[in-house]
Amino acid sequence: LAAEEYERALRLRRKIGAKAPNGHDELELLERAAQAAAGIGSTRSIDLIKSALQLVDADKDPVKAGLLRERLGRYRWHAADGAGALEDYEQAVALVPAQPPSSARARVAAGLAQLLMIHARFRESEPWCEEAAEMARAVGDRAIEAHATNTMGMNMAYLGDPERGLAMLRSSKDIAEEIGSAEDVGRALVNIVDVLRVWGRLAEAAQLGRDAFQFQREHGLTAIYGVAGLVYAASSLHGLARWTEARALVDEARRHPADVNDQIMCLAIGAVIEACQGDLALAESHMEMARPLLANVIDTQLLMPHAEAAAETALQMAKPHLAVQVVGDAIARAQRPVGANVALFWPVYWIG
Repeated sequence: LAAEEYERALRLRRKIGAKAPNGHDELELLERAAQAAAGIGSTRSIDLIKSALQLVDADKDPVKAGLLRERLGRYRWHAADGAGALEDYEQAVALVPAQPPSSARARVAAGLAQLLMIHARFRESEPWCEEAAEMARAVGDRAIEAHATNTMGMNMAYLGDPERGLAMLRSSKDIAEEIGSAEDVGRALVNIVDVLRVWGRLAEAAQLGRDAFQFQREHGLTAIYGVAGLVYAASSLHGLARWTEARALVDEARRHPADVNDQIMCLAIGAVIEACQGDLALAESHMEMARPLLANVIDTQLLMPHAEAAAETALQMAKPHLAVQVVGDAIARAQRPVGANVALFWPVYWIG
């Protein structure tokens, strides 16, 4: 509803011409409309923020241009355009100066750190995390401090220290709760589930994934982080061979709006479970639905589950040569596994 109303406000504002009577100019409305669209998983957010960027002269106002570029990177990542998102984040940190310390610089540094972490470039992410956290503390921006601390925790966990990583993630959650940022609480919960999952604490991950989804549904965040919580829980139950429960969670996830990343994850994890249960036609159908969404994906966390699902389905359908091809293509396309990220690779290698 909010997304629809912002679009309506934009149309009305353009009819009026100059600044609207309520004081909201076109740039502000575009930003708010983009945020609302992203909140329901709509790729319309990309076009809206691009329109906002056209209203800003980067030479005259590089900070504003950098912040908008950071948002474009975020929305592109939600649309499963990992390469495009990375370019936008790199432009954002190039635009916003490192001195004097500012919330704007902390924000773009934290954003780049997060995307590098998502791409499993953990070592490259670390210095950007440190810069963002230090600057956020210097300027008193607790929200960015929570965000950077969260990414630090993920880097630690994936590089081999899950206990310290989980402690950092819980610290991030505490800060987010303290300042009342439901979105950052939601991100922390989902990332804790992910760490538990990749480190083999599957029953714990499955329960927390359900709890995370409940929190996000209560706070209107299902399209941002909620579906991910359910999918990670389903993946954990799959690892425990509790396929009926896992499939029920995937079915629940499919009933809610989600960004393109979570749609891919939902289709892939669901197809793996369906193949394991012998429902091969449905698994193959879901793989067909996922393939066009993967065109610009470079994230290992999306590529490998899809490869696992496609290869498992092919194998179950007595098409071993197709399974081998799927595995080979995925390994060639993805970066080499780093640290605990191997948890995403071993099923694909095993099927191969």
